[in-house]
Amino acid sequence: MTPQIHTWAWITWLVSATILISRTRNPLYLTLIFFVIYILAVRLNRVMDNQRPILIIRLAVSFILFSAILNALFAHYGSTILFHIPDAFPIIGGVITLEGFIFGAINGLVLACIFGAFSVVSMALPTRSIIRLLPRAYYPAAVVLSIAMTFLPSTLRQFNQIREAQAVRGHRMRGIKDWLPLVMPLLIGGLERAFNLSESMTARGFSSRLEVRPTAYRQVIALISLAALLGGWLLRLQGEFRTAGAILIFAGGALIGWLIWRSGRASPATTYRRERWFATDSLIVLCASLTWVAHFFPIFVSITNPLSFSPYPSLALPEFNPWIGLSILGLLGPLVAMHQEVTPSLDRNIPANPETPAL
Repeated sequence: MTPQIHTWAWITWLVSATILISRTRNPLYLTLIFFVIYILAVRLNRVMDNQRPILIIRLAVSFILFSAILNALFAHYGSTILFHIPDAFPIIGGVITLEGFIFGAINGLVLACIFGAFSVVSMALPTRSIIRLLPRAYYPAAVVLSIAMTFLPSTLRQFNQIREAQAVRGHRMRGIKDWLPLVMPLLIGGLERAFNLSESMTARGFSSRLEVRPTAYRQVIALISLAALLGGWLLRLQGEFRTAGAILIFAGGALIGWLIWRSGRASPATTYRRERWFATDSLIVLCASLTWVAHFFPIFVSITNPLSFSPYPSLALPEFNPWIGLSILGLLGPLVAMHQEVTPSLDRNIPANPETPAL
């Protein structure tokens, strides 16, 4: 069972976690963030009764090792020399330093944290909740995207069923020709599902409304907004007009957002079941926002800036601010809602209502 956490609460949590991960290269803080994400993933896996193994740690180890080896082979810089590759080897030839390994491992840990954060949100939110975030102007594209996302798992399940059925009949894979008994039933089954789905969508009136064409003034505003974005980007490249460029980029982005909202007004849509906002959602948003907003205050970030860390030119121990470590724990806010979901059903043999017999 999916915990009752609002979609925008999860999006706020994801944005806050991504900002926090991108702002620091301190391995101590990154390790703490990774374990917070892993705790949420384990808890979600338990709440949703998911039997699939959690691969976050395995992927994190792969990211760290690959990034560390790759950076050490291409970045020949640092004071702690481990060994030397002959210069006859192009690009990778030179000294291999411990600092190169550490810097690559930190970058791999950053990638692992970002991947873990997105994995947690993808586990918590169903496909329809993610698609519902798109503007109403792109409703047909959102429906097509949701169908594509749901057809892929069903196609994989059908492929496994066909392969098991053919194996029972004595089919063995020896060459390219042996793929034909697997591909043809899979293709026929996919076409049958596609035809049935198209008939169902046509019967429900999908895409039967009149197409709303953009008016002339919207086209002009779209051109102005794109010109503002391009001009702001060019001004940002000039050192003397960075502020003006930022203002133009913000104005162009605001115009594009207004056009999308205005186009969505012409595409009415109804929701059968609306999400409710609970007090736990406000707590999640507050805790997640404080994890990165608080780092801009002087009490958290000192003059030495413990958020930044570089092993070059010589390796040293990173700093650790306990206030920053405590603020990172704010990412554990979704555990409150998950606890409320699993508390009534800790023992499944005991019914929720004492007067109702257990089935």
